[in-house]
Amino acid sequence: MTEEQTIWELVAYVEGHNRANGGGKTEPMSEAEFDELLAMHGVN
Repeated sequence: MTEEQTIWELVAYVEGHNRANGGGKTEPMSEAEFDELLAMHGVN
């Protein structure tokens, strides 16, 4: 349930969902992209 998620988990879900369902070619998130996402949301 979304009430049990932190805001950065919800944002990561939405970004991943949009990326996977946005059409075109999809590739897995790179380590650098994942680290950038964590840094953007203040998770270390």
